[in-house]
Amino acid sequence: MLAPYLLLIGCVLVAVSLYGAKGPAAKVLLVAFFFLYSRRGFPLNPIQLALIAVLVLSLPVMIVMVHTDTAFTMQNVIDAYGIVFDRAFGRNILSGVWAVDYAQREGYFGISGIPKLAVMVGTTPVDIFEKIGFYYRPNDVTISPNSSFVFSHYACFGLASILPSILLTVLLDLVMLVYTRIRGSMLLAAVSVCSIGSLKFAESMFTTTLITGGVLIAPFVSWFMDVWAGSVRHTIGNRKGGMVKAQ
Repeated sequence: MLAPYLLLIGCVLVAVSLYGAKGPAAKVLLVAFFFLYSRRGFPLNPIQLALIAVLVLSLPVMIVMVHTDTAFTMQNVIDAYGIVFDRAFGRNILSGVWAVDYAQREGYFGISGIPKLAVMVGTTPVDIFEKIGFYYRPNDVTISPNSSFVFSHYACFGLASILPSILLTVLLDLVMLVYTRIRGSMLLAAVSVCSIGSLKFAESMFTTTLITGGVLIAPFVSWFMDVWAGSVRHTIGNRKGGMVKAQ
């Protein structure tokens, strides 16, 4: 029974890795491991957790080495792991520092720094990540140092953004109302997807994480599928009951 699931995960990994992005493949593996660990009650085995971390990062490492045409030697693999680790953790911290420092030096972007709101009010949107990136790395050809919505909101509105950012985070608890309507393994799947998807809050705008991170969509899709599956089971049960009575 394990083979179909592994095949499905493999197909998803190939699909999300076709355009060369490193993060999506790692997140697919994280969701799978989170789901399995949740079913087992989260046993805290340091060796297992270390092996899982190495395995999850192995796909991004392979993508880095293939794209840079690097030979698969032990030292190169270690260096690639360092690059991936820095991209996952170090650069997000640095980009947040850049956003705050830029705002204090050059002023705030205002509502134009939030594209969706800028379009709604008729203001020309500004790619604040690109502008901040070129400010600190002017010689790069392309750059987009994404950071948490807390830092990007600060770059737009300053200290006035702190309270709204906290309120937006608290409002995420409203999603729990949807979770209470989901049952069994479908609930565990939804929690796994949202838990890993919420990591995107550390590197993206709030609305971007809600949609593309699956934090808002996954619970509702899971709820719909749970209701649909329950309806199918009910229909099959009624048919079997009718057949028994007919006999």
